[in-house]
Amino acid sequence: MKSLGLSLRRIGELLAGRLASLDAVLEVQQRLLEVQQTETRQALALLTAARVRLARHGALSADDLTQLTKETIMNDRLKTDADWKEAFEPLIEKHYEPAEIAAIGARKLDAYERAGYDEQSFALAWEALFEEARALKAAGDVDSARACGLVRRWNEMTGHFIQGDAVISRKVQAVWSEATSDPKLAPRLPISPEDFAFVGKIADGMRARGELPPRVS
Repeated sequence: MKSLGLSLRRIGELLAGRLASLDAVLEVQQRLLEVQQTETRQALALLTAARVRLARHGALSADDLTQLTKETIMNDRLKTDADWKEAFEPLIEKHYEPAEIAAIGARKLDAYERAGYDEQSFALAWEALFEEARALKAAGDVDSARACGLVRRWNEMTGHFIQGDAVISRKVQAVWSEATSDPKLAPRLPISPEDFAFVGKIADGMRARGELPPRVS
């Protein structure tokens, strides 16, 4: 169970008979691997085509090189802890006080514990939410039960970190707003600014219908 990314707390719940939790974790892991498999398959197809052109013509055209460059940029996502630290550390230092920064690490660990995940499975759960957001956006679905469920799960996940702290909530929003507006950083994020805005649109509709509390100002 640990090799699947489950925390000791979640393992305890599973051993107590709550097997639905295991299925949810396995689903998240499967969806992430399917995304990675698709990206790898596309990259391999592109490289194969480039080598065929190179063998036939002795060179690659500007269009070929441009396409390869685009594919490289698309896959230059933030993946490792070092990637995330390098990208977000300047934003965090800008928006958080030194004492708050010192407490962020402990707050993250507490968030994992509250969610019943460890760091890896917490990240996988977010990836599943991002995939769901992209699917809803492609369908133009902003008011179905599925769309509303996404926002509720999204708020639950962020709530594990924010824990009702209005100051932290505003600062989290400020950091991500700046990150998604940065032309260099935005393409490397696991969710696009457009997808982010779409989730916000669903949430705004829910607030207008009284299904969510007013936005924190």
